[in-house]
Amino acid sequence: MSTLQIADGTAIGQVAALFEALARHGFRGDIVWYGADMCPSVTGFTSDYGTAAFRIGSTAMVVQLLRALDVPQLDFGVFIGLPAWIGAEAIPDDVSAEGPSRQRAPASAIEIAVFDDTFIEITADDAALLAALRAQFGGTIIAT
Repeated sequence: MSTLQIADGTAIGQVAALFEALARHGFRGDIVWYGADMCPSVTGFTSDYGTAAFRIGSTAMVVQLLRALDVPQLDFGVFIGLPAWIGAEAIPDDVSAEGPSRQRAPASAIEIAVFDDTFIEITADDAALLAALRAQFGGTIIAT
């Protein structure tokens, strides 16, 4: 796994554009996204603020939820992409956006962490995808 760190803020539009880029690059259509440790809530439920993961759905659903938010940015949060055949039980009970760059759920295909209003980290094992995202959004690839 490697991590692309984009230090360009955490504006909702930037985060949504990142998910749209994943779709354009044809990144795995079998991915089911989960969220955890979100501020502000992306679903409108206060449970989003906790460190237990909740199901969001497809990449298109993530974009739809982000575009519907009436806030300028995400303060922090983690999006975990799992292959559809792997259930939520593969996600640890305590997922946090804080801490060092890392894979938070061992079975994930991709993770996007947003924190401290300053940067976004994309952790994946797809080097070509990370390079394409880096070409579009900038940033630095670091080993995790």
